Amino acid sequence: MAQFSIDIFTNVINTSLTEPYSSLLNGITFGKDVPSYHNLYLKFKKSGLLHIMGLSGSNIALLGAMIDALFGFVYKIIAVVITICFIIIFTISVGFEPPVIRAAIMGTISLLAIVFNRKATAIYSLFLTGIITLVFWPAWITSISFLLSYGATLGIILFGSSQSKPRWWFPNELRISLAAQLFTAPIIFLFFKQISLISPITNVLVSFIIGPLMLLGFCISIFGLIHPALTLPFAVVAAGMLKYLLFIVDLSELVPYSFLSF
Repeated sequence: MAQFSIDIFTNVINTSLTEPYSSLLNGITFGKDVPSYHNLYLKFKKSGLLHIMGLSGSNIALLGAMIDALFGFVYKIIAVVITICFIIIFTISVGFEPPVIRAAIMGTISLLAIVFNRKATAIYSLFLTGIITLVFWPAWITSISFLLSYGATLGIILFGSSQSKPRWWFPNELRISLAAQLFTAPIIFLFFKQISLISPITNVLVSFIIGPLMLLGFCISIFGLIHPALTLPFAVVAAGMLKYLLFIVDLSELVPYSFLSF
């Protein structure tokens, strides 16, 4: 598959959705920075959802949980192969952008830990990834996006897997999201000296739409290259989910003492 610039895909989403939905979907799907004039960064930080605002290993793990729920009933390895193939195609398509590479590595490690419940192997792989990153991309170590992705992946490895496969997709999504939140909250506090007390609730309310949103963003960007009209059904569903996501974020701001700053 030919390697494209990530802007080709993000521009399709920009023409398919209005603001701020387009910027938010580009952030969740491709790790594109959301423009500061939307003031969404501060809102998501206060609501404890900052780790899902950009493409991360936890987002890909949530996508993997959805695919596992859809295909895992046939055979577990099928779900893993489908998800990893999607991650590879996705990474090649958008041109090996740094946020995508980070998310792909972290997401794959998280996925294997969740599906096969091999925590020791996953932790070793995550540690090895950190060493390789320190050697070849030392600037990433101080990046807040890398640390959030690394912390979320560690949380998912330790607490996101289960011995028994849940009957429904939502409990799996919920467990993964809360596990990621457990390890990203201290990082946010360390960098910003702020903590969201409402984050467990907001993560419960939105975790189940992150995987579908990533899939919808990818479908919009691909089908939009063929013909803009093909994006309409995907864009309508994505807009509804994003509107719900922003509703939860705005609602969380109304809760007294939900956010503390030190």
